[in-house]
Amino acid sequence: MAKKHPRKSSKPIAGGTARAPGKVRAKPAAKSPPAKTPQAGAVVRGPGHQLAAGKQLLFVSGATLEHLPWEAGEIFNHVQIALREIGRGKVDKPAQISLYPQRESLLSATAAFVPNVQACGLKWFASYPNNQRLQLPQVSSVVVLSDPHTGFPIAFMDAGWLTSQRGPAVSAVAARLLARPGAETATIIGGGVQGRGHIKALAEAIPSLKTIWVYDHNATNAARAIRAVRSKVRRSVVIQPADDLAVAVRGSDIVVSATSIKEQSAATVRADWIRGGALLLPLDLDAVFEPAVIEQADRFYVDSLDDLKTLHEKGLFIRAMPQNVTGQLGQLIAGKVPGRSADAEKIVCLNTGVGSVDIVLARAVFEKACRLGVGQVLEL
Repeated sequence: MAKKHPRKSSKPIAGGTARAPGKVRAKPAAKSPPAKTPQAGAVVRGPGHQLAAGKQLLFVSGATLEHLPWEAGEIFNHVQIALREIGRGKVDKPAQISLYPQRESLLSATAAFVPNVQACGLKWFASYPNNQRLQLPQVSSVVVLSDPHTGFPIAFMDAGWLTSQRGPAVSAVAARLLARPGAETATIIGGGVQGRGHIKALAEAIPSLKTIWVYDHNATNAARAIRAVRSKVRRSVVIQPADDLAVAVRGSDIVVSATSIKEQSAATVRADWIRGGALLLPLDLDAVFEPAVIEQADRFYVDSLDDLKTLHEKGLFIRAMPQNVTGQLGQLIAGKVPGRSADAEKIVCLNTGVGSVDIVLARAVFEKACRLGVGQVLEL
C-alpha cells in the first residue's frame, strides 16, 4: 500500500520564513524597506527616484532587469503570494484577449489588479515559434503598471525577464508542494530560457534533488543550457544531457516540459514512461505529453483553469479538457484543495502562464528600481 503523508508546507526557499498555506508573506530586503504605495496626487519616493504622480513614469529595460539584485527566495515569495491571491479569489482579472496574426502565433493582453500588493497593470505578450528562423526570441512581452489610486501609468518595462523568472518560480512552488518526499531526479525537456531557469529553480526548491537531466531535440541547446547555469547551482547536483529521453523520464521523480506550443502536438512522452509518484510540470500545454499521461494522472492542477479553458477553446490546448482537475495551484497554497496524499500518486501541474503573477513581479521590480535609483524617468 502506498505510504500516505500530509501535504507539504509552502515554505519559501532560503531567505524567507516557513508559513502554513494561506499565510505566505514575502520577506523584505534587509536594507531596503518596501516603497509605500502612493496616494492620489502623491509621489513615488525612493533614495534614487521621486516620480511625480500623473506626470512621470519609470522605464525599466531588459538590461536593467537582468542586473537588479534579489535576495535568495525573494522572487519565489512574490510568485507564491501572487498565486495564493488567485486561490483566495482576491485578484481582479478580466478574460484574456488574444490575437492570432500568423499561423502558430499568439498575441495576448492580460490585465490584473492584486489589491494585497497594490499591483495594477497590463501585460502584452507575444509567442512566435517561427521567430527562430529570424534569429529572434520566440517570446516577447512588455508590462505597463498603473497607479491604482489615479489610473496614471507609473512604469513601463520589458517583461521578458519577468516571464523567464515567473515560469521557473511557479514550477518551484508546485514542486515544493507536490513532489514526492525525497525526490532525487528530474528531467527538463527544452534547453531554452525556461529550461535553464528550471534547472536553477528546481535545485533550490528541492534540497533532496541529486540529478537533473536536460533534453533538447538539438543537443547543442541542452549543452549550452547546462553551461549557462552550472556555476549557479549547488555542486552536489549532477546536471547532464539526456541522450535518451525515454530513459531519463522513466528515471525521474519530476519532469518539466518547456518547449514550443504548436498546432500539432508531437506527443513525445508516453504514459508508460511515467514512474509512480512522478510530478509532471508542463509549460507547453500538451506539446510533449501524450493524452494518456494527463488522463492517467491521479491529480491534475493548473495555475488558471479559466485560462486553460480559453486556450482550449482557441485550439491551442488540443486534447480534451482534463476530467480529473483537483484545483488551481493557488487554491492549494491557500489550503482550499488537497495536495499529494500518497507517494505513488502521479500528479500533473500545468503552468499556462498567468499574467497577474507577472504584474505582481513587475510591481516588486518597480519598487526595487525606485529604491535603488535605476531605470529611466520619462515625462508623460
